[in-house]
Amino acid sequence: DKMAKVNPREVWTPTAENFFKRAPGAYLDALWCELRDIEADSAEARAFAKAKKGEKCARLEALFQPEIEMPAEQRARVAAWLPPEML
Repeated sequence: DKMAKVNPREVWTPTAENFFKRAPGAYLDALWCELRDIEADSAEARAFAKAKKGEKCARLEALFQPEIEMPAEQRARVAAWLPPEML
């Protein structure tokens, strides 16, 4: 991607199948907090942490769908996000 000067997010979007199902639950919890810009001890974060992994994956995948409404700041954070291994 660096040699081709391609932004990976222009050609790849994380989904449950291609990324989230392979990540550990604690990673998903931290990612939810990062993308939503919430504290790990917030009620929303605790509720997310209690969800089953399949639901966590689905909720994270939904954040990356363009039709989901969210504040512009959060949309920018989601649009720019890449797994650390891809940075």
